[in-house]
Amino acid sequence: MMRAWPVLGLLAALAACGQGLAEQAASIPQGPVEWTVTAHPEKNEIQVGETLNLELTVRHPADAEFLVATGENLAPFELVERVDAEPASPVESRLTLRIATYRLPGDVTIPPIKVEYRNGSGELASLETAPIPITLVTSLTPEVTDIHDIKDPIADIPIPWEWGRLWWLLGGLLAAALAYLLYRRFWGKKPQVVSVSLSAPLPPPEVEAEAALRRLVEAKFLEKGQLRRFYIELAEILKRYAGRRFGVPFRERTTAEIQKDLRRAGLPAEGKGRLDRILVTSDFVKFARIVPPEEESNRMVPEAFRFIEETKRKPPPPPEVAEPVGSREARR
Repeated sequence: MMRAWPVLGLLAALAACGQGLAEQAASIPQGPVEWTVTAHPEKNEIQVGETLNLELTVRHPADAEFLVATGENLAPFELVERVDAEPASPVESRLTLRIATYRLPGDVTIPPIKVEYRNGSGELASLETAPIPITLVTSLTPEVTDIHDIKDPIADIPIPWEWGRLWWLLGGLLAAALAYLLYRRFWGKKPQVVSVSLSAPLPPPEVEAEAALRRLVEAKFLEKGQLRRFYIELAEILKRYAGRRFGVPFRERTTAEIQKDLRRAGLPAEGKGRLDRILVTSDFVKFARIVPPEEESNRMVPEAFRFIEETKRKPPPPPEVAEPVGSREARR
């Protein structure tokens, strides 16, 4: 009888495991799952400066990866904290954004939040949440929050003067100034000549970027299996080139921020599409730990060279040389 207990315990464990697998399989719907994203705030009225929990629910195919673009896109709100919850099911993920805004009381809107992913054919795609209206309130009284008129100046108050002390004060200031001038004249240190070395000017953006891409190829990060380092350096090279070429900030900037600035700076549509593919793929590798196909990674550096070739400054055409009058008459 005692020997039967381990067997019974093993059978119970196998039954529980089978039940869990059955429940998990039942939670996966049959057929394709459409990508959807919804956002639900915990409330629609908050105090000025109060944090608000915004729950995002992303419905996706099983084992799919995605990125949630936050940061400057949340204006007028600021991101305080992001909390990723355990997946509700293999096809549903949830995360909470703690956000806050520091505005005067009134109506504000949580802007659409973009979710980027790869569809079934491997192409980049995105979808957004709907805007959410929020009301800001305050517990302060109107006397504190309202803007009041400027009050009239206080009437002049007669200030008694003791002229004797004033003359002593002026005399002391003049004596101190004279002593300082004498010190500077006879004992002060001589001014030092500081030599400033001028650094060499930077090469043109396209020359600098193409040289950096060649060094990246020579490092052979892909052959060594250092995929994440390869994409990090590739993205930094292109961000620096685009920032210098189109005059936009590029240091410590996210992909979404640089895309927004380049769109305002007039980046051509063809070049924008090529750059977006490289930068978004780099973000997938850096943050979502997605491993793209090997042939796609091998195409990244040639794509970067093509982007630079398409967007670099073109040299001005050579000036036309006027033909001498005598040669034209000789031909006649």
